[in-house]
Amino acid sequence: MIRLSRRVACFVVLALSGLSLAAAEFDLEAALRKNLGQRFWYGVYMSGQKCGYAFVEAAETKVQDRAAVSVNLEMHMKITTLGQRQDMRLTENRTYLRTGEFHSVSSQFKAGTSNVETSGTVQDGKLLVTVRTGALEKTQELPKPKSTLRDLLAVESLIGPDAKIGEQVKFAEFEPMLLKELDCVLTLKERKAIVFNGVSTQVSVLRNTIPAMGVDAEMLVDERGTMLEQTVGAMFVLRLEPEQVAKDIRYSTDLIRMGCVKLEPPPRQVPQLRTLRLQFWGIEDASLLLNDGRQQWTKQPDGSQAVAVAVPPVDPAKVAKLPVDRAQFGAELAPSVFVQSDDPRIRALAAEIVGSERDAYAAARKINRWVFKNLRKVGSAALSNAVETLASREGDCTEHTVLFVALARAAGLPARECAGLVAIERGEGLYYHAWPEVWVGQWIAIDPTLGEDLADATHIKFSQGGAEQLFRIVALFGRLKAKVLAD
Repeated sequence: MIRLSRRVACFVVLALSGLSLAAAEFDLEAALRKNLGQRFWYGVYMSGQKCGYAFVEAAETKVQDRAAVSVNLEMHMKITTLGQRQDMRLTENRTYLRTGEFHSVSSQFKAGTSNVETSGTVQDGKLLVTVRTGALEKTQELPKPKSTLRDLLAVESLIGPDAKIGEQVKFAEFEPMLLKELDCVLTLKERKAIVFNGVSTQVSVLRNTIPAMGVDAEMLVDERGTMLEQTVGAMFVLRLEPEQVAKDIRYSTDLIRMGCVKLEPPPRQVPQLRTLRLQFWGIEDASLLLNDGRQQWTKQPDGSQAVAVAVPPVDPAKVAKLPVDRAQFGAELAPSVFVQSDDPRIRALAAEIVGSERDAYAAARKINRWVFKNLRKVGSAALSNAVETLASREGDCTEHTVLFVALARAAGLPARECAGLVAIERGEGLYYHAWPEVWVGQWIAIDPTLGEDLADATHIKFSQGGAEQLFRIVALFGRLKAKVLAD
């Protein structure tokens, strides 16, 4: 259901960027000498099956005749979702002046016909960033990133003889795909000997976390500071390999089926379900336990979590009239890089769909049905936006959701993206999925992918809002177990 393929790629790249680590004092020049000109190759594995490869390298360069260091990262992945083969390529470059200052960043995500490029350069103490999605381009000014060259290369301070078990380092990492700086934490867990590629090797075990993204990775770093292996979440592993070995990849088994949280027996007559109680094991991130007027979480004696879902009916007497009071809503009515509700094509279509309708719920249902009927249901690995989805008229739940949200906002309906789990008829359990919520006098869940004007009770929400929140559910992949509780 939810297009996890691109989120998996971004999630793994974020963890791989844990090679860029902040720490205490160390010999920066010595660290540079060991890393400059080196390229490290990694195989990317999902549930033990290779699905991609990545490399990271540092090189000397110049910025307007000033000495600088360029750090490059690239990842290729071949993943199958909903029977569709997905080829993805993600590249990233960060440049730092040799004095240590952050200078520029760029990234590119390509999947099929989709191509999203981000580039930013520090100018006059600010980061001027441009995002290009197809023919669309948007530039904005952001605060200058706090990250420095020392942050990128200081992993050695936690693997040196003076580092103590439990010692932590906190730092910030600018993420170009999210256009924001993320707080990160690195912890020295232990030192031990392992056999790596048949050779006994002393390693430091480091935990790399990005709390806002739910990234939790364990790294094995040798005495030279080289990352040998990294486990990301419960299913993804990066392993240092020779170049030819790393690049020997095949398409993975279907990511959606692999990520299914099986239920015995699975729900049936799913679209009609209005109440449901489930018990989950494996949720460690408390911020994923979202309580609202639709779902309530309760911690169980064994440490598991139970959720009770009750789909509230829409009270006709309380339905809002269009236009709504815009002063009550901020981000839920605003355009964004991927939700281009201010685009003339989106605005024109929203006006055509809604027409003279002023009942907010009726207007939301009209948009929902248009998206359901007019988008072809196919798996996609694109980093989707509303305008490109409107042009292609196809996609999976993410395309359906981003287009619905854009059309709703253009029509004056507050709307936001959500992600979590859902059951489908004849399925084996719960599958990862995305859907929108829309304010019609009350917030309701609606599903343009499945054509539900009120999303059924199997929609279990773990995140809502910005992209960094939607990424968080990838951390659950492979960890969850669940069962249906009797009413």
